[in-house]
Amino acid sequence: MIALENIQFHYPHSSVGVHDINLQVETGEFLVVVGASGSGKSTLLQLIAGFLTPLQGRVLLDHQDVTQLSCGERGLGIVPQDYVLFNHMTVLGNVAYPLKVKGVRQGERHRRARKILHDVGLEALEHCYPSQLSGGQQQRVAIARALVFEPRALLLDEPFSALDASRRESMRQELKHIQRQFGVTTLMITHDQEEALMLGDHVAVLEQGKLLQHSAPHQLYTQPVSEAVARFIGRTNFIDAQVLDSQRIETADLGILEVAPHAFTVGQTVRAMIRPEAIIANPASDIANQAPATVIERQFLGAQQRHYLLCGTTTLSLESASPPEIITHVALPPTHIHLFNR
Repeated sequence: MIALENIQFHYPHSSVGVHDINLQVETGEFLVVVGASGSGKSTLLQLIAGFLTPLQGRVLLDHQDVTQLSCGERGLGIVPQDYVLFNHMTVLGNVAYPLKVKGVRQGERHRRARKILHDVGLEALEHCYPSQLSGGQQQRVAIARALVFEPRALLLDEPFSALDASRRESMRQELKHIQRQFGVTTLMITHDQEEALMLGDHVAVLEQGKLLQHSAPHQLYTQPVSEAVARFIGRTNFIDAQVLDSQRIETADLGILEVAPHAFTVGQTVRAMIRPEAIIANPASDIANQAPATVIERQFLGAQQRHYLLCGTTTLSLESASPPEIITHVALPPTHIHLFNR
C-alpha cells in the first residue's frame, strides 16, 4: 500500500511542484497517474521513490512512514523511462544485480533471477546483452530486475515512451499480465490518456501540481468532475448554455436541451459536455434534443469514423463505427450531457 498525506513540494525559487496531494494505492492495485508535461507527475513519483523529500506531508508504505528514508531504504522496485540496463552485463547479470547489492550469494541470486526471467518469458535470453535485445525485451528485463527482490511496490516512469505504436500496444498487455501475476502494488506515470484508461484499476489526473480526480477509468471518462478533466481524458464536445431549470438548459444554436437533474441555479451560465460517441445521427423521432446538422468533414479512423457537423454556428464531432452515409439531424441524449461551471 502507498499513501500520500498532504504532500507539498516545490523546486527552489519556483512554484512548480505538487500541492496538497492526498492519494492512496491499495495493496495489489495498479494506479496510473496521468497528466500533461509539467503537471507534476514525475515529481510525485520521485517523492514516493525517495529521490525528493516533501516540504510538508508524509509518504507511507504499508502504513510505515518512510518520508525521511532514502530510496534504497524504501524497498521499492523502480523502472526508469530509459530502463538504465548495464550494457556490460548479461540479462541474467542485470536482473540479479539488486540481489548482489543486498549481499545475496551468487548461487541464490542466479536462481531467483532465472525464476523471474522464466516468469516474464525471457529465460532463453539470459546470456544476451542489452544491445542484442529489442526495446520490448529491454523493458521486460528492467521490470524483472525491479521485481526480483520482491519489492513493496513497483514504480514505472513512462515505460512505453521509447516503443513504437505496435510494440507499445502489446507491451501494455504484457505489463498488465505481469502486474496481475505478481500481485504487486503498482504506480505508473504517463501522459497517454488511452494508456491510463487501459491499464489502471484507478487513474489519478494531475494538472499544475494539483490532483483533479482519482477514480476508476470508466467513472473518470463518463463522469469527469471538471471541464479540465473532461478535456484531458478523451475527445469531447463543449457547448455554452444557460440554466433554465433543474432539467433544462438553453443554447444559442441547439435551442433548449433536456439534461439530467442537476444542482446549478436558474440563470447560471454553464458549459455542457457530450462525448462524440454519445451523439446519435439521424435519430428516431421520439429521442429528445434533436437539431439539424450539416457534415463539414469526415475522417476515417479504422474501426471508427469521425464526422464534424455544423449545427447553426456550433461545430460538433460525432464518432461511430457505422455512421449513415447522409446525416441530416443529430440528437444529444440527456443522460449523456454533463454540466460544468464556466
